[in-house]
Amino acid sequence: MRRRGILAAATVAAVPWKRTVAQDFPSRPVRMLVPFGAGGISDLVARLVAEVAGPILGQPIVVENRTGAGGNIAAEAAARAQPDGHTVLFCSIGMRAAAHCAQSATGLTAELALKASEAGN
Repeated sequence: MRRRGILAAATVAAVPWKRTVAQDFPSRPVRMLVPFGAGGISDLVARLVAEVAGPILGQPIVVENRTGAGGNIAAEAAARAQPDGHTVLFCSIGMRAAAHCAQSATGLTAELALKASEAGN
């Protein structure tokens, strides 16, 4: 009886299970918002991440530099983007900490800025 149980478990484990997904993701190119200037180290790292992650996701990742206001312009764009996961924010720890402490100059609440910064992780 024990041998049958082990054989059944091994058979179930050997069957290739297809992962069921509600929809294909991503269904279009992903937009990565970088709140720092082009050519800097953050831009370089974001582009390296995009170059590696794009083929894994099966869609290109477009890096878009949105500088100004200490990163709040990019954070606002990420917070106001359609909440479908196709827009991410590449942010620093400083932006995440600031989201807890203050409202942005653009009128976003600290909670919304934090939500936008978490979308980038």
